[in-house]
Amino acid sequence: MSLIDLIKNTDGNNTLFSQIKEKFLTREGLANTPPKQIPAMNLFLKGVTDSINNVNVTSVLWEPGEITVYPLSDVEDAISFQFSGCIMAKFKCNNRYYVAHIHVADNKTDKREQWIDFLTQTKAISEIIMFKPSRGVYAYEIWGIITQDGLCYSVGFDCFGQKIVFNEHVSYGNSLRDYQELFSFKVDKNAEKWNDFWERPYARPCRI
Repeated sequence: MSLIDLIKNTDGNNTLFSQIKEKFLTREGLANTPPKQIPAMNLFLKGVTDSINNVNVTSVLWEPGEITVYPLSDVEDAISFQFSGCIMAKFKCNNRYYVAHIHVADNKTDKREQWIDFLTQTKAISEIIMFKPSRGVYAYEIWGIITQDGLCYSVGFDCFGQKIVFNEHVSYGNSLRDYQELFSFKVDKNAEKWNDFWERPYARPCRI
């Protein structure tokens, strides 16, 4: 069972929404804990692995102005929170899987160029999935989920219907060549082209 299956099976209720946040975001001040730098990757480590209702989940937490990662196994779903334009990724480097939250902003804190450098200069990356979690119908507090099978979802809470809602994203691919179009951002700084990439194909909104 995946985290998305768990959400469906419990009717996407408010209690589950709160439980997931407590387990993987707000527990023991985790979100406010400074991340640890990984010198070999020039990235930051921030997250936690736990289970909820017998579903194994690894979270990577957003850090303003940084790229954060956290290791996970191939039998764990990945989750991240607080999306408003950032990118979520799962990649395999030196035979180990990681989940990442890449900070995106229209100012000098933006980390897209650093992320592109990491992807193009790190020779040990053998698999990668990326997507841009986006808003669902009447949803807020946008999360991103990547299942162990590589399926990508945007998740939010519908404050009108008091339900968890989600968008299922069609895969963009699982290798670096599938994302080559994005790498030109480092040269042309074309934000419109960057955003257009994530709109093709368009995520399918779903309500449960």
